[in-house]
Amino acid sequence: MEKGIICFETGEFAKYRTENQFAALPLLEFMKQAMGIDYIYRQIATRQELEYYLRKIGDKHFQNKFGVVYFSFHGKPENLCLTQNGKSSVSFDDLAEMSAPFESFLNRHIHFSTCETLNCEDDIIRRFKRNVGAKTVSGYTECVDATAAFINELAYFHQIFSYSTMSTIKKHMEDYQKQLCKLGFTIV
Repeated sequence: MEKGIICFETGEFAKYRTENQFAALPLLEFMKQAMGIDYIYRQIATRQELEYYLRKIGDKHFQNKFGVVYFSFHGKPENLCLTQNGKSSVSFDDLAEMSAPFESFLNRHIHFSTCETLNCEDDIIRRFKRNVGAKTVSGYTECVDATAAFINELAYFHQIFSYSTMSTIKKHMEDYQKQLCKLGFTIV
């Protein structure tokens, strides 16, 4: 599998503001420039758009080139939210059902850059992972700060494309904290 990320990000604008709404694109651009990681980026605002793109990414061409599916949305436990108010949400079961006919997540890493989506029982996450055939499912159990998530995701995606086993990826993510101490960063 080649190095590549498919990113779906919220297509909903906050009321009266359209600037600086999309956080994933700068991360993807940096990874392309610095690490040569290709990406596909699509904004999604509706369930129909999500279903359309899940069908598209199930194509073998995309499965061979893009090993990470990255969701940058709002979230709540066991759901990603297509809108800020959470009224249009997609549960793990919905996502599994939508993607099943196309094997959209088969042998891929799925990352939810969403607040609280993984704030649920591990068994629920394991069932979703098994149902869609994913290599891994990752994300956050708490509300996330966009800058902190950016830094974490940069490190995490780098590890995914550098190492093949989950135990190695986990170890290196834990080592990042130690590496930060080695930088000798100071503020006077």
